[in-house]
Amino acid sequence: MTKSIFNILLILLSVCKLSATPEFSLWTGNKCSQCHQNEAGGGAKTNFGYTYARDASFFTANDNKFLNNLNNQLFDDFLIYGFDFRYQSSRSHKAKDAVRRYFPMQASLYLTMNPAQNLSLQGQYNLGPIIFEGQKKWSFSAKYHPKEELPSLRVGFFQPSMGLKDPDMTALDRRVAGPDGTVNLIAPDFADFGAEIICQTARFWKSRVDYNPEKDRFEIKKVIGPDEYSESVDNNYFTNALAQWNLRKAIEICKFLRKEKKYHDFAAKIGLNDEELETWCEVADKISLPRIDELILLQFDGFLQQREIDLSSYQHDPNSFFNNFSWEEITSSQLLKQADVIMLLYLLNDQFTLEEKIANWDFYEPKTLHHSSLSPAIHSLVATEIGRTKEAFLYFIAATNIDLNDKMKNSDAGLHAATLGGIWQAVVKGFCGIKVKSDRLILRPSLPNHWKRVSFRFTYHLVPIKIQITKENIELQVLEDKFKPLTIQLFDKIVTLDQTTSGLTWPLPS
Repeated sequence: MTKSIFNILLILLSVCKLSATPEFSLWTGNKCSQCHQNEAGGGAKTNFGYTYARDASFFTANDNKFLNNLNNQLFDDFLIYGFDFRYQSSRSHKAKDAVRRYFPMQASLYLTMNPAQNLSLQGQYNLGPIIFEGQKKWSFSAKYHPKEELPSLRVGFFQPSMGLKDPDMTALDRRVAGPDGTVNLIAPDFADFGAEIICQTARFWKSRVDYNPEKDRFEIKKVIGPDEYSESVDNNYFTNALAQWNLRKAIEICKFLRKEKKYHDFAAKIGLNDEELETWCEVADKISLPRIDELILLQFDGFLQQREIDLSSYQHDPNSFFNNFSWEEITSSQLLKQADVIMLLYLLNDQFTLEEKIANWDFYEPKTLHHSSLSPAIHSLVATEIGRTKEAFLYFIAATNIDLNDKMKNSDAGLHAATLGGIWQAVVKGFCGIKVKSDRLILRPSLPNHWKRVSFRFTYHLVPIKIQITKENIELQVLEDKFKPLTIQLFDKIVTLDQTTSGLTWPLPS
């Protein structure tokens, strides 16, 4: 009871701060620095930001007389102060025995001084504890802005702004791992980047599983997998398989660090020991991954007990489906909103045989309504993989129509960015058959019959390559003079591109 009262008081005291999100940047077209003294947003406001918060935000001065007289500027704008406090309370799932946890997310003081017309000094102090090595409790910078139409100069110790918060292109662009392990994690030296993220998320999955002694397996209950129609299900195959991948990747990286003689310092940094690694291995080996038969994956426990619905007359007009079925009927059926198991076949591509992919496609594709913009592009990719190019092209067209023809009647609010990424993958990784491995780049194209040519640039091992695929040939041309040799697999043939042979033309098999 005491905790509940405490939560309510926190919400009431901090609601006006919490409403100030990067969404305001989207709505108004302004950068975060338009409203905040701090370039990254948060804390002390500018005159514009204070006026906007007072008159136009969700919680306005008209709603609270106290805000009418509130001001965070002292000494005729010479000194401006601010405070950010964020607090979160959550449970891991909906079960009655779920543990509620409390997270103080942020407690920061901001102070800005304006000693001259075009000069401001900005500082921030974090009242929270230091959790990770490298964290600082403070930041400081000096900003010189001569004129509105000219760029500003900012120096000091601070976190570069990202995303909607005025992008700073000095931030390093690093790579991340794909679930199939084909791309190195962020940097070759896992002790510098990547290892801590993978190991901490492995800890999360270990904390999320429940042991079933009767079946001698670990289960993940009350989740929503990629299919948003299946709420609060147990042992979603997609979720459990990626949790298993995460745990095994963490173990693999720790072995790598031992080999590099960097494990001891890394383990000490995050409090990792051999007993915990053994537990991760046990969970990964025994996590629940049930199947309907030897080939078909079971999307979640109890899926087969749900009602079957014939979607043959609805797949190309999903909106009409809702005129005939209630939400309760939908969520208690074998109907899928979007790719779920089929998404897993794409992400963990090398873990499944062609026979398994075909069997799961034949089982789940007819049950999928594609009422999500995320679904058609993934189905196009997997259809190409299993040799069904005609179906792949139809799903590709369905994906492009989402925005080009406003198929879902909501493109006026913004383009579907994830769909655009899926369309690119459907072309490059699907029809053009590109797979990225750590030791080679694979091309196995299968273009639609009426496509004459596809041309694009692709960067592999930091080397840009121009790739052109026609009905007759694959053409590769390295776009740099100096580069390390690249191993390329064209169907089943291995070739090497080096500085003496930086380009080649390879005939497609007839």
